[in-house]
Amino acid sequence: MTARRIDAVRKEFSMLTALIEDAAVIASVGQGIDSVEDGRRQHDRLSKALDRIGRRLRTLEKHLR
Repeated sequence: MTARRIDAVRKEFSMLTALIEDAAVIASVGQGIDSVEDGRRQHDRLSKALDRIGRRLRTLEKHLR
């Protein structure tokens, strides 16, 4: 693997780690919801965060092939 590809993989891993941390924060906030509306809002935020994680994982997979 070339140095450029290794750098790309490292970047993807760092971005993936950040997205996972963001999702953990969203999930922890969701534990203190007070209403169905708040729950729905947190669900939407977490769903979007998990979608971003999935996209980043697919990008990482491409770099590792």
